[in-house]
Amino acid sequence: MSKAMSTVQGDELRELLQEISDIAMSIDAGGQLLEINALSTAAQRYLDALQEGLLAWRFLMEKADDDTLEPSSPVLYTGGPGATEFAVELSDGQVLHFRGRFFIKPQTEGRQYEGYFINIHKETGQENMILNFESFFHKIDQMVLVVSLQKQILFANEQALEKLNYSLEELKTLKAPDLMPEDDSMHQAKVMQDFCNGRLKPCELTLLTRDSRPIRVRIRSHRGQWNKSPCVYCLAAELTEEDEIIQRVGKIFQKGSAMLMVLEADSLKVVQVNDIFVENSGYTKDEIEGHSLDELEILYPLRHYKILKAELKDREYLHEKEMVLKLGSGESMDVIFNMDRLQYHERSYYVIFMLPLGKHKAIQRILAAKARERRILLDNIRTQVWYLLDATTYGTVNRAHAEFLGLRANAMVYQPMKNVLPEGLVSVFGLKNFEDFQDTAEDSGQWLTLPSGEARCLKISRTPVRNLEGRIQYVVCSAEDVTREILDRRTIETREEEFRTLITQMAQGIVVFSALPAEDDRETDFQVTKINERFLKMTGYTEEEMAGCRFSALALEGADSWLKAMTEAAFTGVTAAHEQYYEKTKRWFNVTIYSPRYATVAVMLDDISCRKRISDSLYVEKERLKMTLLSVGDGIITTDATGKTVLMNPVAEAITGWHSAEAYRRHISTVLKIQEGGQKLDPRLFDSIMALKGSLELKSEWILRTRAGKQIPVEGTINTILDAEGLPMGLVIVFRNIAELREKQRKIEYLSFHDHLTGLYNRRFVDETIKRLDTRRNLPLTLMSLDVNGLKLTNDAFGHEMGDRLLRTVSEILKDTLRQDEIVGRMGGDEFMVVLPNTSETQAEQLKQRILAATEACRCEPLIVSLAIGHRTKVHSRENILEILRLADQEMYEDKLKNGKKMRLKTIDMVLKVIQSRYAHEQMYVVRVTQYAEAVARKMGLDSKEIENILIACELHEIGMIMLPEELINRKGPLTPEEQHFMELHTKRGYQILRSVDEYSHLAEYILHHHERWDGRGYPSGLKGEEIPLYSRIIAVASAYESMTSSRPHKRPLSREKAIQEIQSNSGTQFDPGVVKVFLECLTGF
Repeated sequence: MSKAMSTVQGDELRELLQEISDIAMSIDAGGQLLEINALSTAAQRYLDALQEGLLAWRFLMEKADDDTLEPSSPVLYTGGPGATEFAVELSDGQVLHFRGRFFIKPQTEGRQYEGYFINIHKETGQENMILNFESFFHKIDQMVLVVSLQKQILFANEQALEKLNYSLEELKTLKAPDLMPEDDSMHQAKVMQDFCNGRLKPCELTLLTRDSRPIRVRIRSHRGQWNKSPCVYCLAAELTEEDEIIQRVGKIFQKGSAMLMVLEADSLKVVQVNDIFVENSGYTKDEIEGHSLDELEILYPLRHYKILKAELKDREYLHEKEMVLKLGSGESMDVIFNMDRLQYHERSYYVIFMLPLGKHKAIQRILAAKARERRILLDNIRTQVWYLLDATTYGTVNRAHAEFLGLRANAMVYQPMKNVLPEGLVSVFGLKNFEDFQDTAEDSGQWLTLPSGEARCLKISRTPVRNLEGRIQYVVCSAEDVTREILDRRTIETREEEFRTLITQMAQGIVVFSALPAEDDRETDFQVTKINERFLKMTGYTEEEMAGCRFSALALEGADSWLKAMTEAAFTGVTAAHEQYYEKTKRWFNVTIYSPRYATVAVMLDDISCRKRISDSLYVEKERLKMTLLSVGDGIITTDATGKTVLMNPVAEAITGWHSAEAYRRHISTVLKIQEGGQKLDPRLFDSIMALKGSLELKSEWILRTRAGKQIPVEGTINTILDAEGLPMGLVIVFRNIAELREKQRKIEYLSFHDHLTGLYNRRFVDETIKRLDTRRNLPLTLMSLDVNGLKLTNDAFGHEMGDRLLRTVSEILKDTLRQDEIVGRMGGDEFMVVLPNTSETQAEQLKQRILAATEACRCEPLIVSLAIGHRTKVHSRENILEILRLADQEMYEDKLKNGKKMRLKTIDMVLKVIQSRYAHEQMYVVRVTQYAEAVARKMGLDSKEIENILIACELHEIGMIMLPEELINRKGPLTPEEQHFMELHTKRGYQILRSVDEYSHLAEYILHHHERWDGRGYPSGLKGEEIPLYSRIIAVASAYESMTSSRPHKRPLSREKAIQEIQSNSGTQFDPGVVKVFLECLTGF
């Protein structure tokens, strides 16, 4: 018995029993049920028997007088379920005492029981659970592996042996990592580490069978013992694709508040819905699962697979869409719709999340509140925090991090670091490799240079956050500024290094002296302690000559002045500086004497010889500046200290009309005659500006009168030129001609308040006008809302140029009908607004009728001018003008609903009329196609409603031809590939036109596909076979026959027999064989 036993702790055993999928239960000595794992239907009958009171029989085996033991294994008797207390002698002579607990196995026969037991330690009173695992594990329907802490496989049950295709002896020669793919080595190492530490949570893994076939499993583990050695018990359940998809969605699939669906991406077939969906929608799972969205028709506007495919062609998701969900009760629910693509191996799925609109907004408020709380927390801690979405892209950034970099947090969020940080900081705050980042990492201290130039040291910590798949979702980074800490710790070293650098590497020459004790009445002397090489080169001394030498022994030029300044600096800290020419090296020096500490003096020589040479080239620079002034785009005039003109550049000459030679030495007031508000400025103004060392800005209302008397608007500045001592030495006047700028500003101002297409006021002006006129003296104040009926249909049918023409026609009608004080504007798109101060409801209604009469009288073929009009009047000052506007819009929309249908039908009739007028053969062609299609539909047994629909579809199937130029349709000879492609677009245009007309929208799909081919090589969608709607297949045959037998500009008609032969030869490739058969039968009647 000992060889078939292992020991685990009680809590772990109970958890293990709950996880296995087989039936397991435990009963105490009194027959009372202690534990039972997940029940199945088969176990229920045993549970009922137990509840009725199953008797437990107590049997105790005690030691005999002759010190021998009874049989060495528990004996099961027919009188009871098993021994509850007994003793067993093991093969090594050890005696174990047990208290028995049993569970019933339904597949056992007779009264045989298996169980687990409590091992009683008589000496200590402790108890361990003992379980007979081998026979028990072979009977559960999950894979069971027992693995040692050294990763060696010790045991596998029959399920594991069958799934992995190994024998038990073969598995015992392997280690657990041998069953995992080699390309997953990093993941398997972490899994095995967690196994051995007892920390592994339920997870998904890939195991390899003997023939290297991968199996995806969900694995659970528990620590225990096997043959008295520590081990890990692993329970693995094989996962289906649907299991993995649902697990990727996460716990929220069944526990969240959203309605969820999982679809196959190719077929849009529903794989699974959650309980929340069933509860809220009124459907059962059987009604939804296994059906495609096309079949269900419960989500709008996702009714057709091709439309959905088009919407998701360029992206992997649809987010925050307001949709309508058709409920099982027949009612509908407005929902917020999100769809994301989920890839599993080579298959794609869509996961749909739906929330009722009200709940979605409530959740948004909660999330927004929590986001604000997190934002406040992040922004009020001193630690810098930022999230990385990838290696170098910011997520959230707190205020401390942004202020540290001298940036605004809002400007950094969701931005690539290269867009907001200098190149050198990207590597500091980002990562080199995002995906391979394993665990929390912390830098001991990293120096960086801020954009401000300040050097700081940060201690940075990075922690990855992983999603359900184990991939890094983002990395949380935090940083503490440890600059002060490091600087304080290294203050002495830093100062010493700075001083050493100052001595040895600086561009200036420096020598450091220490003051010597005064001797008698002599002056203080100094001794050289440090000297750099630069000083030696500047002065011509060698290091041997100066090292340790007294200052008094050095024959330095100007030594007397140096000594006085050195003494004062050494003991008072006063810094002195002067320039000195050193004859020995023929160089000019700037000599600075300062004291770094008491009784120590540093003398620094800065070679200013170049500066002296630069002063000699000032004249050249002055001339260069003069040429620059003459070349700039603004007018520039300079004067001397008396206000007389010295220089004028060409631009100033062009503006003033004065030539520089003529203006030279004339007073500036004679050359530059400026007026402000029609008044000439006092000529003494220029002298006053100079006297006050001031400046004056020439604003846009200033006028310059040229030498010829022409007045030009100018702007610019007048500034005083000061010399080195701050005395005025003249004026510089910079000015420019702004006449052209004023004209541009006038145009911009006009455009800012007017609609560029109609010339009417725009929305901005109308909104401000409504606010301005909303006063008591303008009551009654009427707002009239107008909308052009069928603008979209006009654009689809005739093109946007005709749509623009329609808008301009409406604007002209409004301008001709309204009075001068009645304000009209275009609010955008097809909407207009009229503001009528001091206008009653009755007067507004009269105006409405005049407008409608004008539109009725307008003849603008092929356009149809129709307006929906609503108006409301504010009578009392307490009424809200926005509510008046809303009511006017509401009345307009009601009018649009009432009259819009009539207008759309008129537009369709007009389109057909235009097509027939362009193409002489079109009317007869449509009549014949309709007759053929009607005969086929009747022959096929379609009902009257279907026949009516196909007749209408025949009449409208070429409506997209409105987009084609007349010369293209009537051209003789074949079309070029480009022209043929353009011709093929007429099916899509016809689809777009009919989709916007509610009365014909259900026929749009048939018009779209009437040029598809049975073999899938047609256009526009390449549908084939019965994917093509039946109406489209009928129209295809009828229109092809009529096209072949009728005369066209680019071809001669075929005979009846030749056309029938063509139809038959293309049956099964271009045409539906069934439709062809019926068509040919019907053709005998024509």
